[in-house]
Amino acid sequence: EINAACMNVCDMGMDRVRSLRVECGPFVGFEQMNFCGEMYILEKGEYPRWDSWSNCQKNDYLLSFRPVRMDPEKHKICLYEVGDYKGRKMEIMDDDVPSLFSYGFTDRVG
Repeated sequence: EINAACMNVCDMGMDRVRSLRVECGPFVGFEQMNFCGEMYILEKGEYPRWDSWSNCQKNDYLLSFRPVRMDPEKHKICLYEVGDYKGRKMEIMDDDVPSLFSYGFTDRVG
């Protein structure tokens, strides 16, 4: 059981993690120790094998984890209609945006 950052599951007596259950989260799982390598967002739910958290068979286990902590006053993302930060700009700070269509964007941003 992990409820804080874990830089190396080997320190907890495990060889590697090949299945997991997130009971309260979200967490980020990393393919290497010390929060390195590919990372995977793990939301509440069950992950019985590698293909339930990834569609890439490069690595079938995880070695480090940390919880995702969010401060609602400190997150912000800027979306641009065109590459190189050009075109229409949209800032998201406080709201969930389930669809970019409702804000006049197509299905992609630059």
